[in-house]
Amino acid sequence: MILLGLTIGIVAGALPGITMLNSIVLVLPFTYLMGIVPALLLMIGVYCGGVFGGSITGILFNIPGDPMNVPTTWEGYRLNRQGKTQYALGLAIMSSAFGGLVSALFLAFFAPPFAKFALTFSTVEFFAVVVFGLA
Repeated sequence: MILLGLTIGIVAGALPGITMLNSIVLVLPFTYLMGIVPALLLMIGVYCGGVFGGSITGILFNIPGDPMNVPTTWEGYRLNRQGKTQYALGLAIMSSAFGGLVSALFLAFFAPPFAKFALTFSTVEFFAVVVFGLA
C-alpha cells in the first residue's frame, strides 16, 4: 500500500495546484473499505510522495507543485538550466528521504513522553490547547 501511495503522491505532487492535502482527500474514499493499517500506510505514502513530487515541476519548469516546494525552485531550476537536472532531482529525493527518516525517528523517540504528559491534562488545559491551536 505504501508503494501505491508513493506513486499516487509523486504524480499528484507533480501537478501544480494539487497540494498534498488535496491528494490525501482524493484517496480518502478508497480507504473506507480498507483496514486501519493499510489505509494509514496509503495516506502516509501519498503525503511523502507528494513532498518529492512537488519538487519535480519546481526543478524542471520553475513551477512548484506545492507551496512548500517554492524554495526548491530557487536553486533547482538554476541547476536544471546548467544541465545538472539529474543532480538536482537526486538531491530533492535524497533530502526528502533523509528528512522523512529523521522526523520518523524523532516521532518514535519523543511521542511517548509527550503522550504521557498530555494524559495528565485536565479540561482547562485541553481548552487552552484547543484555543492556542485555533489561533
